[in-house]
Amino acid sequence: MRYLLVLALVLVPAFAAAGGGKVTTSNDSTVIPSDTATIRCDSVPEMLSQTDPVYPVKAKKAGIETSLWVKAYVDITGTVRKAFVLKCDKPGYGFEEAALKAAYKNRFKPAKVGDKPVGVWVTYKVEFKIM
Repeated sequence: MRYLLVLALVLVPAFAAAGGGKVTTSNDSTVIPSDTATIRCDSVPEMLSQTDPVYPVKAKKAGIETSLWVKAYVDITGTVRKAFVLKCDKPGYGFEEAALKAAYKNRFKPAKVGDKPVGVWVTYKVEFKIM
């Protein structure tokens, strides 16, 4: 049985935080802002290398397909530091775990403010399709 994994990177626009929200833009890559924090940036992260998630065996045997949304924090080095699943149409088959394991292996060109790299949150869709 063949399958197709489609990852569509949807970069959430980054705008200045309203109402006193503080977002760090220092070179301290250990600070991860809230996933609701926003920042104005001149360029958004660009995926340089993408790891495809492993199709869960249980789902493949059952012929289950789905799509889910991952939200990931890309730091100033282009590394995914934190990730979680926003929504999965078919929970309980291992899709979430597979997508998250792959998310931490993806590498990005970081977002920038001027010529300075900054960490930002990105959201992207992962589709599991059996071919």
